[in-house]
Amino acid sequence: MWSVSLPPALRRFVLPLAAAMAILVLPVATAQPAAACKCVAKSDERHLADAVAVFSGEVTGHEEVGVGPMRPGDAALIWTFTVSRVFKGTLGPTVRVVSPLDGGSCGVDLPPAGPALVFAQAPGGLVPPVPGVALAANLCNGTRSLVSSPVPASFGDGSDPGRSAMGLPAGRSTKGPAPPWAAIGGTLAVAALAAGLLIGRRRASRPKAV
Repeated sequence: MWSVSLPPALRRFVLPLAAAMAILVLPVATAQPAAACKCVAKSDERHLADAVAVFSGEVTGHEEVGVGPMRPGDAALIWTFTVSRVFKGTLGPTVRVVSPLDGGSCGVDLPPAGPALVFAQAPGGLVPPVPGVALAANLCNGTRSLVSSPVPASFGDGSDPGRSAMGLPAGRSTKGPAPPWAAIGGTLAVAALAAGLLIGRRRASRPKAV
């Protein structure tokens, strides 16, 4: 086995350089790839049951926000939708939904424009809360583009924005119309009162006996 003997002056230069290269290369060589998002398969009906709001609508834009600048990976995307049909909950015509930043962190996979089906939840867990945004979605909760995957037929027709999923305006009573006898009773009461007033006037107008 042979070895190379370096002059002392060159040795003082080469050894520190080799140590510095080892420090830089070792983390790269031993680094593990980031864990990909893993989801548990669920049916659309299950996603519907787990969500606080479900709607179809058009993607009109998205923006990146930094939730916690001092914490890596806390950045998120805020998606804006124009709501078409509501299948659960009560929503206005425009909705903002926060999602993780990318697919590796379970962010929703949507095109920058086009129809989408959104299963919204309260922020937390995979999705950090963002001030002013009350709904969240991620890759595992069923949210998807509707270009190649339509709304399940079991969801029905849904309702218009501003109405509940049952098709009634928000806050309107679900009680049925009053029964017919209630209206008839009111009419008879008015007629009886009118008859009583007429009889009283006639009696008052009769001449008194001497």
